[in-house]
Amino acid sequence: ASLAVLQLGLQLMSWSFSHLPKFRKEIKNPITSESFSSKIQMTTRKQDANIFIQFANGKMKVGMGKIDHPDITMIYRNTDFLAQSISTPPDKTLDLILTGDLCFIGNLAHLAKFSYLSSIFPPKKALPMSPSFSPSISITEKVAQFKPTQQLKLNRKVDMVKFLSDPYLGSYTIDDFPHLK
Repeated sequence: ASLAVLQLGLQLMSWSFSHLPKFRKEIKNPITSESFSSKIQMTTRKQDANIFIQFANGKMKVGMGKIDHPDITMIYRNTDFLAQSISTPPDKTLDLILTGDLCFIGNLAHLAKFSYLSSIFPPKKALPMSPSFSPSISITEKVAQFKPTQQLKLNRKVDMVKFLSDPYLGSYTIDDFPHLK
């Protein structure tokens, strides 16, 4: 991948997140109208390539060059790693940090959010680890739909430690707490 491919991919991502409702809801809440706000700088150790990404007012803007006061600066080992960044899955981003191929200065939450946004674009029918995932469902809706399939219980002694018969309270449901319900 080259920097031109990265720039083209980011421009397409910018247009999609700024104009298509199924992506825009990820950066601007349609109910509260609150929007994700972030300034992201992508560069290399030699600073021979600089790309900025800005989220503001429900829009995503991408450009070449530096941006003032970024919330996070992602510093890649070289232009090859920078060029591949758009296709790097979120779980591999941590690997890049651990191997030293990616360093960052600033708020890691902005990197996590950008990694998530990159993972849902371009749209995929399903992720290999989660066949029920749909990019048209926001992460907030997905969490709200989550229902535990199995309750965690520990009713046997596993060592010399004394314990309650059910320390995880796995047999209780929300119906057992009407005031909370």
